Amino acid sequence: MKKTTRTLLGIGGAFCLIGALLFGIGFTSGGTKYVHSTNLNSMNAQEDNKESANRFTLKKTEIPDFTSLNINLEDSDLNIEESPNEKSYIEYAQATKDKKNPVSYFIENGTLTLKEAGNTGASYYINVDISFLQAALSSKNIEDYTKESSKYENYVTLYLPKDKLVSSAKIYLGYGDFYVKNATFDTTNIKLDDGDFDANTLTANSGKLTFSYGDCDLQKASLGNISLTSKDGDLTVNELTLSGKTKIALSYGDTEITLNDSTKKVSGFDLATHYGTITASGLNGNKTLDEDDDVNTFQSDSKDGKTKLSIDSKDGDITVK
Repeated sequence: MKKTTRTLLGIGGAFCLIGALLFGIGFTSGGTKYVHSTNLNSMNAQEDNKESANRFTLKKTEIPDFTSLNINLEDSDLNIEESPNEKSYIEYAQATKDKKNPVSYFIENGTLTLKEAGNTGASYYINVDISFLQAALSSKNIEDYTKESSKYENYVTLYLPKDKLVSSAKIYLGYGDFYVKNATFDTTNIKLDDGDFDANTLTANSGKLTFSYGDCDLQKASLGNISLTSKDGDLTVNELTLSGKTKIALSYGDTEITLNDSTKKVSGFDLATHYGTITASGLNGNKTLDEDDDVNTFQSDSKDGKTKLSIDSKDGDITVK
């Protein structure tokens, strides 16, 4: 062993011993209490009530009626849920450094516009998240820590009356998830750069759904002339009803769709995957395999002449049943 190597090993071993000694000193002197109450990412020791002082919270507030949505949020989750009555409401909680309201919203010409206040430019930084150590080094378990951390997530929630028709929904999210429950959109232009899209009882008559990095999970969905594009993520649709021609394009991800019985009887299909398999359970059609190009296809004609499901996957399995 070279002298230099022995020297480096000796230095490394010495630092390990020093680290173990410092850890023991910190543990015996009550360091776990500090870890319990500290934001490890900012190294700012503060209790939960002080942490909440850096957040702006708007409690559930009634808003006037509107017909269209125009939403642009760079770093926030968005929820659309059913209102308990015939009125619409908004609530949100957002991180803020200057204690000013970080979100602005207004209604003009029937359109609810919602955006981050003062969002005139983008800033980028690298953040190494070490907050997972908080659960390991304190008395909290992972589940309790996850629940507590969720209190500090950025979110906006809209409550819409049941069966309310939103004539136009233009929604953009940069880094955030989008959850929808019991919503009807006539025309949609929804784009998520980095986040999941979850919907329970969604009707979208026409428009675009675009997802860059994230999964899409639709439960009880009714889609018309919709173009859905996913670059990197799985697509799951349960109890899908078609009222028009829906086109789905995926780059990397699997697709699993369960059809409504009425849709299964009348809809046409044009399915293709370049690197993957196609499973069409209970559907009548022509299935082909091009071994040279490694392309699987499944096709069948529409029986009603207006409903058709087209799926093109570059790399992923397709299951329709």
